[in-house]
Amino acid sequence: MTREELLFQLRAVAQSVTGLFRLCPVSRLDFRPAPGMRSLLELGNHFAAVPLTDLALLQGNPRHVVEAIEEALHGAGPEDWIEIFTRGTRAVQEYFESMTEEDFARRTTRAHYGTDHPQAVWLFSTIAHIYHHRGQFFAYLKMLDVPVDVEHLYT
Repeated sequence: MTREELLFQLRAVAQSVTGLFRLCPVSRLDFRPAPGMRSLLELGNHFAAVPLTDLALLQGNPRHVVEAIEEALHGAGPEDWIEIFTRGTRAVQEYFESMTEEDFARRTTRAHYGTDHPQAVWLFSTIAHIYHHRGQFFAYLKMLDVPVDVEHLYT
């Protein structure tokens, strides 16, 4: 898959994520599907921060920096999440667009946990991380009887 195709996927999933955030019932942010799982507020905050935290991770920042970024990005609810997530996806897109094709395909960086990947793999991994939490967030909305369906994922 080319950089342009991956960035198209990033933009497409970002659009559906912001749509799901808009459907979030603010009165239910304390909802937790089961003990040991994140509340809706905790999930929303983690999810909104994914683009910026993954970007910090793939740029080789130490663990404490990545964790501090996520902690600083906590919001009060959906409107904050939309702003954080949109800013993050824009930063990810700008980061990957700024590099040469050669760097995108071949230059590797190391995450604080020791994994080396080329930039292309990091972009794919970030998109996969977003899709994972989109599905999780969708399931939370379904459990709360929010009228969401597959169209909310792809429109």
